[in-house]
Amino acid sequence: MRLNNSSNSAAGLPDNISPIHFTDEDSHQTTSQPNNKSGDSTIVIEQNTGIAKEADSNASIVLGEIAETSKTEPARKQISSRYGIVLGLFLPVVLLGSSSYFYWRTYEASHQNIVAAENLYQRGCQPSEWTNASAVASANENFGYAKELLQKVPNFPGLGYENVQNNLIKIAQCSQQLQLVSNTINYQLSMTQQVQNLVSDVAKFSDQLSPHFGYQAYSAELQRLLNNLQAFEQSSDFAYVKGQDSLAPLQRSLAALRRSHDDLVFAYRVWSYCQAENACFRSTGTSEEFLPTSSDPIPEVAAVLINSYGMTSEQPMGWFILPRNGIALNKALNTVWSFAEQDLQEAQQAINEEVAYLQGNPQ
Repeated sequence: MRLNNSSNSAAGLPDNISPIHFTDEDSHQTTSQPNNKSGDSTIVIEQNTGIAKEADSNASIVLGEIAETSKTEPARKQISSRYGIVLGLFLPVVLLGSSSYFYWRTYEASHQNIVAAENLYQRGCQPSEWTNASAVASANENFGYAKELLQKVPNFPGLGYENVQNNLIKIAQCSQQLQLVSNTINYQLSMTQQVQNLVSDVAKFSDQLSPHFGYQAYSAELQRLLNNLQAFEQSSDFAYVKGQDSLAPLQRSLAALRRSHDDLVFAYRVWSYCQAENACFRSTGTSEEFLPTSSDPIPEVAAVLINSYGMTSEQPMGWFILPRNGIALNKALNTVWSFAEQDLQEAQQAINEEVAYLQGNPQ
């Protein structure tokens, strides 16, 4: 349907402008041609009624949301405020509870460490039991564990940190005493090692001995061993050993070592008696030599062999017409050397006993 034109004067418009006409066929865009009687410019007005309606609808929605927001915002603020109040009241309680729990656990652990450290200290600080290296090592181990436990205790109020410091001081003082004992035991072990070296040296020489051993070599080696023993017996270490009751086994070892040396020296005297003085005689038809025992008095070496080493005189073959008694030289030497070997075994056994005692491993 079209609208009929009306006069400009009825519409209140100037004469040179025509009014806008709308038609049903084209509701989105309608353009009327101006009445351009005078040749002036044409004015075109466009209007999109669909866009305008959509804009009005969107505007209504936005205004509605704003209104709704303006209604709910105070409620949200009120809820947030309530949450803040509750959190502000609850959080300190949680923090206080956590702190109290942490402090209690720390106190409990610290108390246990202090008690355990005191027990270790009491167990380790027993000077009467520090008689060997094993006991010293055990005490040192206890002191070490005690210090580790005490060092774990934090410096918090109420945890007994003063007791920690006092216990550390006591451990340090007892450790100093323990160190002195440890030094003494180590020194005694070093003395034992010196005697062990002397015994081992003599034993090595003794294992090589036989009646066929070289006379000159025997003399030279025996002199070296004697020099070593005498050097130790004249040292301050020997005087220290003789003055210590705890080194009684080592004293016995030295005494046995001295007897072994005396046996070896006497064997040399017997040998030299036959070789140097040409006092021994041989049996007829053999190369065996004998120390004479028929004379009165008998030679000193023969008397010692009979009285100290249990040897007996015998009559060698070939002396039936002119009887003559004697002691076989090889038998005499082997007998004396066997005594020296027994002395060395006793010396070694005493050393083993001393070492076991000092190390804390009794046999």
